[in-house]
This record gives sequence, structure tokens and C-alpha cells, in this order.
Amino acid sequence: MYLNILIIIIVLALVLKLLKLPFNIIIKALLNAFLGYIILLIINYFGAGYNIYIPINFFTSLFVGIFGVPAVILLLIVYVLL
Repeated sequence: MYLNILIIIIVLALVLKLLKLPFNIIIKALLNAFLGYIILLIINYFGAGYNIYIPINFFTSLFVGIFGVPAVILLLIVYVLL
């Protein structure tokens, strides 16, 4: 598992060098996605007692990865309303 993370970091570093994007923007986006994923895991862990579960699949991961914490809040609202 750690090898996969290391490979992802190396590939990301190479892509950043190729695209010449500001490093702060990429760090902010990765931090936002990571926090969104952690919050999604916390909601699933503690929400199990209240029958609240947001599945972690390709679409929810993509949505949370792009929009971060607000996406988790939106997914939770949609789950509660539906």
C-alpha cells in the first residue's frame, strides 16, 4: 500500500513539472480532497448507528476529490432527503 502511495506521489510530481502549475494550488486541492475523504469515512463510521451510509465508489470519490468538503456535505444532504 505504501508503494502505491509513493508511486502516486512521484507521478504527481512529474505531472506538476510538466504542467508548471503553481504548487500552492495543487496542495490546496489535494488537502481539500483528503479532508473530504476523511470526513466521508467519519460519517460512514459514526452514521452506521443512525442508518446513514454514503457509499464510497468511483462517482462519490470523484465528486469529493474535485469539490472536497462541500461535496461531502452535499452528498449527506442528498442522502438524508432521498
